[in-house]
Amino acid sequence: MNKRALAAVSLAAGAALAAAAFAIAAAFSPVRPADLAVATDDAVRAELRRARRSLEDGRPGDAEAVYRNLVAARPLDAEARMLLGIHLQDLSKDPFAAIAQFNDFLRLAPDSEKADMVRERIHACEIEIARRFHADDAAAGGDAAGDRNDPQNDERVGDLESALASARAESTALREELESVRAERDRLERDNAAKQNQIDALKGKGVSSRAPRDDLTARFDRLSEEAGDLPFSGAPSATPSSPARPDDPVRIADYMTYEVKRGDTLWKIAQKAYHDGSRTAEIKAANPGLVGADGTVREGTILKIPR
Repeated sequence: MNKRALAAVSLAAGAALAAAAFAIAAAFSPVRPADLAVATDDAVRAELRRARRSLEDGRPGDAEAVYRNLVAARPLDAEARMLLGIHLQDLSKDPFAAIAQFNDFLRLAPDSEKADMVRERIHACEIEIARRFHADDAAAGGDAAGDRNDPQNDERVGDLESALASARAESTALREELESVRAERDRLERDNAAKQNQIDALKGKGVSSRAPRDDLTARFDRLSEEAGDLPFSGAPSATPSSPARPDDPVRIADYMTYEVKRGDTLWKIAQKAYHDGSRTAEIKAANPGLVGADGTVREGTILKIPR
């Protein structure tokens, strides 16, 4: 390989190492607020107009300076790097520097709609570099062959190729690590959302659990009111018995008493006593002679209501 080819390989390795260094700094260095400061659209448009005027006046170097200043002011702006790369490729004829800017664009905006166009430009730059190598080899003739046979040149080329491969591998590792960090961030966000949903569900469950309790309380109060409206007496009917002694167990009566009112029927009385009008047979059996065969009862009659 001749000296020009060796220099080209050296430049490619240097560009790859610079790109890797930039990726390392972007991945592991904290982002400062100043780095995120974005110039106003009016200021950017003014800079682009100034670059266009420089090109129209035949001053491409001034236009390149404008693009470089724009990249320096907005290091995280992928569009600025793309514009600088296009200028370096089309006007400055520097495919190595253009590839570096295009790679930075793809790193900053991998999902951009212009990503395919930028990849095509990278491929065109690589073709241009290869064409230049072949042209240099053809022009050099025998000198190029002599350079390729020089062991010292071979050693330097091998070192440069190793450095270039190492830089590419490191850049790939950084990209994979960045993707891993993004995946972990997404997982944490999903876990946080799931936990928040659980908290909201528990809060909702606490509110809903009070509803059945309140409903039971209301039903108990209603039944208590209905029971209080019934004209029953819990006292046992008067029956002769021996005087109770203090140590005798308390005996609860097996029935209540009810005085028949006007309009009462045996079914109505069972409904009031048991909330079940079909239990008339129990009341009739407990009151022989006081209930007619057809279930009629007289007003003022005192009936025993079995408990």
